[in-house]
Amino acid sequence: MDSTEGAIRLFVGKDFNVLSAKAEAGEWNIDRLEGGVGENTVSSIKVATGYAVTLYSERDLTGDSKEFTADAAYVGDDFNDRASSLKVSPRAAARSASTSSLVNPGARGNKSTAGQLRASIKFA
Repeated sequence: MDSTEGAIRLFVGKDFNVLSAKAEAGEWNIDRLEGGVGENTVSSIKVATGYAVTLYSERDLTGDSKEFTADAAYVGDDFNDRASSLKVSPRAAARSASTSSLVNPGARGNKSTAGQLRASIKFA
């Protein structure tokens, strides 16, 4: 998604069809967004790289919720035409491309001579 299109774009139809509204990082009741998307009408969503969006079934970030970190041509049967509010946030840059080392010195059954269990994890 082009950065001029906002952090996320909501669509009334599946497969990114019909009307759309865009939103930047923040907390929103869907009926406050410009673009013609109203409450309980969202069927697909585009999410810009580096962002996450959580849809909520009720206004003011309440009710059931579902998070998206990538485009969804269909938000799923569980959330189709149910979103009333949303939270858009930048994803943690440190998590997206860093490698962490986990140390568990008290791991049960640990046979290492150093008494530590090490694992390297790369977050995607």
